[in-house]
Amino acid sequence: MNFWAEPLPKTVTIDGKEYPIYTDFRVWIQCGILLEQDTHPLVLASKLLSLCYPALPPSFEGAIKGIVSFYSGSDEIKGDGAKIKLNYSFIHDAELIYAAFYSQYGIDLTTVSLHWYQFRALFMGLDSNSRFAEAMEAREVILSKISDPEQKAYYRKLKAKYRLPGEVDTAEGLEVLF
Repeated sequence: MNFWAEPLPKTVTIDGKEYPIYTDFRVWIQCGILLEQDTHPLVLASKLLSLCYPALPPSFEGAIKGIVSFYSGSDEIKGDGAKIKLNYSFIHDAELIYAAFYSQYGIDLTTVSLHWYQFRALFMGLDSNSRFAEAMEAREVILSKISDPEQKAYYRKLKAKYRLPGEVDTAEGLEVLF
């Protein structure tokens, strides 16, 4: 998306026709929250469709592809359908995300009006010195690759502090056995 040359999209193209789609970032955070939950695919699709479109497009498959395209900011759908493990959660990191936006940009996410693409750009541009960034980094660290005992202990505490519900560190679990 070229922010300088194109207006932010308010529609998605399905089978060559434009369909209006909700653009408020809160709608798309709700989509992210739905995607984090363990929901039956048909129930998930139904919820996403009613959340994202003011009027449903006639093509179910096209409508779902439109959601994926708008959410990702790309017309190209990549991947094999396998679930991607994220190092953040819109549910569990809500306060950290809010604080990072307020601290870095002065944006109060509870009152501001933002297009999803604006939110995504700002989200991806968050500084690495926020507690939110610290949480994401801690979740990415592989303890078995750290040889310094003090550094390992530091990251073990951070991982425990910022662990997402249901997240299991297999490497850490195996390390305890030896």
